[in-house]
Amino acid sequence: MIISDKNKYIFIRTQKVGGTSITRALPKPNRGFMKSDRTWIEGQTGRRMDPNHIPAKYIKQLIDPCKVDEYFKFSIARNPYDRAVSLYHYLTRMGKHKYINFECFIRNIHKIEWYGVQMSQSEFIGEVDYVIKFENLQTDFNTVCKKIGVPHKQLQHYKKTDNRRHYRDYYDDETKQIIVNKFQDDIDRFGYTF
Repeated sequence: MIISDKNKYIFIRTQKVGGTSITRALPKPNRGFMKSDRTWIEGQTGRRMDPNHIPAKYIKQLIDPCKVDEYFKFSIARNPYDRAVSLYHYLTRMGKHKYINFECFIRNIHKIEWYGVQMSQSEFIGEVDYVIKFENLQTDFNTVCKKIGVPHKQLQHYKKTDNRRHYRDYYDDETKQIIVNKFQDDIDRFGYTF
């Protein structure tokens, strides 16, 4: 989560949606929570969480509720099929899962204990003023820049997976249905299809 008191915005940062690109493009000064804040955050919310990725439902426990009500809130959503492939490659690269292939990973996605995986993007984001679509990242980011009164900046691509195929190539009927069952609210709210 990134907060700017100067430009009066809160960026609710979901995982594997281009959040690093947005965070690095936003003008400084802004502030977020640091890794050293984990204990304080856990004390305030009763939950252990990554300070960069705090679900909307906990924000009023961490910052002035008036700011939450008054500031422009935005986030990013990504097609859940594409996001699951990105997550698989990221966790594979980081050595954070034990599954031999994507199919096995998706069959066991309910067991993955990594921040935000067990929560849909829709639930994580909550009610915001604007949702950037990953598929329109630059255009939607430009819209946000205009709304918060900061200059447009060309986004850079960070944490890119090399040699990755199109997400559709990873799925069979069973794994597609697992994603539908787990992330139906994202599919409905953000209008995603396979």
